[in-house]
Amino acid sequence: MAESQLEKCPHCGRKYKRLNSHLKYCRLNPDYEKKASERKKTNEDLESYIENKLIGEVEPTSKAKKGVKEPAKPKKEKKPKRQLFGKLKVDFWLTDLHGPEIGIFQKERMMARSRQFPKNMDLCGEVEENNITIGYFGFMKKDWEEQEKNPCKKRLILKWFDSDSIAWRGTIEEMVLNSLAASFGTDDALPTFKLMLDDYRYVIDLAKEHLGWPSRWFGEVLMFPLLIDEKKKLWELYRFDEDVLSIGKDFDVIRVSDNKMIAHIDEKVVNVGGKYVIKVYDQKTWENEQLKNILILFAMVLKFLDPIKNKLKRTKKMLSDGTINLDINAQEEKLYRNPRALKR
Repeated sequence: MAESQLEKCPHCGRKYKRLNSHLKYCRLNPDYEKKASERKKTNEDLESYIENKLIGEVEPTSKAKKGVKEPAKPKKEKKPKRQLFGKLKVDFWLTDLHGPEIGIFQKERMMARSRQFPKNMDLCGEVEENNITIGYFGFMKKDWEEQEKNPCKKRLILKWFDSDSIAWRGTIEEMVLNSLAASFGTDDALPTFKLMLDDYRYVIDLAKEHLGWPSRWFGEVLMFPLLIDEKKKLWELYRFDEDVLSIGKDFDVIRVSDNKMIAHIDEKVVNVGGKYVIKVYDQKTWENEQLKNILILFAMVLKFLDPIKNKLKRTKKMLSDGTINLDINAQEEKLYRNPRALKR
């Protein structure tokens, strides 16, 4: 072909028969790099499309990421930490040699200070509030340890007193008759208790509830009511719910109206004598002295809860076999009397 028919490339200076076809691939052409990158990007998109179809989603290449803003991943919301308003401790002494009862006529002095401190009261521990001792507690030794012949009369009575004035603060008593009535209706041992507080006009009933399928099979739940506003006659229900995943007898304290955990009772298993730490996470609970006293009394019972359940099972068997008669303690019998009948 004659050279006069050839066209000269304005970039590289060479002559071509089809100049337009050459211009696309001329390396000296300023538009060559731009078109080459577009072709490369198209090939990468095609490869990614094939991989997604055959293999699934793959991590995009760094070049594909460049210049492309990925949508921000939603941050996981951290659960707010519970605010701790205060701690209460119920600490059982390891031995009988403890300060409050050591000394000549020391027990007699305590009996003289409080009518609620009887002769057979045996102090066994102390109560702390924010690591400061605020009281001592004990149980009626004769009612608990000296009634093995007839377990119907064996009952637990715990009381606690102020550490300074030995003023009575509260009592929790096992109700054997009610416990047996509830236990005979099921295959479970269902202990019930009555609580009396120094600044509360009503008797508080605390009872273990019978749980079964489909609600739950493990753990224990105890319920009690409390008058929280006497002027408005406003009552509230509370629940002690056992934490079955923990070591030891730990309980969450739940306010039923809003299903809020207001406190947690933690048993310190390492402690030999027995120690229970009550952490309060609700301001109204911490300011309510009556509710705090109930938490303290319940923590005292936890050490005796398993022996009480074993006693109930043994008593049920003895009553069914006719080995013993259903004869309850005289002090417990008084609690069943009708208060309206006494006023006549």
